[in-house]
Amino acid sequence: MILLIASVYAYHIQSTSLLVVETRHEVVRFIGEAGLVATEMTPGELARVVRVWREEYSQAIDLWVQPALNISFAESVNALKVCVLSWSGTPLPANVTMTRVRLGGAEPSKDAWSFSIGQREVGCTTVALQPVTDSGLYFIVVDTYGLKTFRVIPVNLEVRDNYDPESEVLHNSSSVQQVYALIAPGNLVPVSIEPAEEGVRVHAEPGTVALIVYEEEGVYMAWRIPLREGDGFRGDLNKYVVVEGYALLISVGAGG
Repeated sequence: MILLIASVYAYHIQSTSLLVVETRHEVVRFIGEAGLVATEMTPGELARVVRVWREEYSQAIDLWVQPALNISFAESVNALKVCVLSWSGTPLPANVTMTRVRLGGAEPSKDAWSFSIGQREVGCTTVALQPVTDSGLYFIVVDTYGLKTFRVIPVNLEVRDNYDPESEVLHNSSSVQQVYALIAPGNLVPVSIEPAEEGVRVHAEPGTVALIVYEEEGVYMAWRIPLREGDGFRGDLNKYVVVEGYALLISVGAGG
């Protein structure tokens, strides 16, 4: 019996080791194919990383694209709590701009607040305002020690990944009526569109993180700088990249 248990345990260790080696082999292949060696990327290059992962590697490894800092957000009655920490849990002093966008009407409306979070405040502050209750989003931009990053929190809002930053084509299934660019620190700017072969071409200016698209069937958000949120350092590779001035954390490896 002891020999049987030992043999089963040895087989489990061997299988686990093979799985780890295979996973790391896939990670290395993905890094090379997706061009994930750069420390600075364009939105198109980052979108290509996500596309290569989705089409060829999503069954073998996981990919997370996160803000460079841990920006947490919580709603309460008549107030919103925002916290900014490093991913290791250290409170950070930060300048924060939070924009509340409502999309329930024919046109979007927004309000913006700028505030500072001190290190003595345990990295958090509370803003007294009414949460979004219908459809909309929160756009939080954080600047600490010259490092700028962002987080977008959609509320009852569909999020699509149908914009190609390289060709500037929005692959849409119905008629697009109006598009707005979401740009730091808290701007919502109408952008010009023109017909394209597979949708419409949207000329978004640098710094645009997402597009708010009004179409015949409703309104949705499309990423220009795509995020795939996780919870900090994960997997076999963790690296920081800068995309149009925004610092992001990319993690690749086995899920868990």
